[in-house]
Amino acid sequence: MTDLNVDPAALERAGRSCQDIRDAVHGVAGMVEPEMQAAAAGLPGFSTGGWKSGASLQMALDGFEEEARSLTGFLDRLTSALETSAAQYRQTEELNSVEFSRMIGGR
Repeated sequence: MTDLNVDPAALERAGRSCQDIRDAVHGVAGMVEPEMQAAAAGLPGFSTGGWKSGASLQMALDGFEEEARSLTGFLDRLTSALETSAAQYRQTEELNSVEFSRMIGGR
């Protein structure tokens, strides 16, 4: 039989790491948008549709933002799952300890 050891603190650390990564992705996404918009706007005729590369830059930005939203959403769900698992494990261990102590004390 294989032993399974769960470390709730490690689950919580992993959850915090996911949040750190999420925050970094969110920060990068926030920095990219003004740069891409400035680049697109700097192309001659962008506002009148003269340069197709301006539209391509906007499409690239839209795609990047969509992927960033998807990734941050996944990281939020993963963080929640890790934190919930840690809390449930601690709760289960506490309940098992109380029940075992009650059984031993009841002899």
